[in-house]
Formats: sequence, C-alpha cells, structure tokens
Amino acid sequence: MPMTTGMPMSGGMNMSGMPMATTTPTASGPSMDGMMNAQDMAKLAAASGRDFDRMFLTMMTAHHNGAVAMATAEERDGRYGPARQLATSIRTSQTAEITEMNGLLAKI
Repeated sequence: MPMTTGMPMSGGMNMSGMPMATTTPTASGPSMDGMMNAQDMAKLAAASGRDFDRMFLTMMTAHHNGAVAMATAEERDGRYGPARQLATSIRTSQTAEITEMNGLLAKI
C-alpha cells in the first residue's frame, strides 16, 4: 500500500501535518533539507526486505541531517533560551542517531 501524506505510518505516526518537500525551494517557499517528497515515500512503500531497510536508513539519515542543520542555526542565531536549549538537545540526539544509522547501514 503506497504511503501518502495523512496516512499513518508504522507505529501510528500520522504525517498529515508534515510538509513533504524536496531540498529545493518551491513556489510556496524554501523547504527543509532532508524532507522526503511523495516520490521518495512511494519508492519506500514499494520496497521490501533489505532494500526497504537501506532506503529507510538512508532517508532517515538525510532527514536527521536536515534537523541537525536547523538546530545548529537555532543555537547560533536564536535568542529565546528555551528554544536554544531544545535545539541543543535535538542536535545531540539526532547526531547520535545518525551515527547509529550509519553503523546499521554498514552492516546491511
């Protein structure tokens, strides 16, 4: 079954509020690096086995890299203390997860 925006993903995560965009700007404005577009999600939905695992880990790594870039920008440019603290937490946890996903990719 193909994945689309608004459709729950495994684990019950609903993506209806998440913008699906590429890393290039669109008519509605810039997009976040690492956001998968509809074609990416369709490819993921069509994959299975090790191909699915590789694609999932690769896409999630790109997504986390985008989050790290955004968090780093907040740490550097933000002025609201609680948001900067959250950004530090996000950068730290997402960086650790990137390391873990790269390790898993090396084993597949």
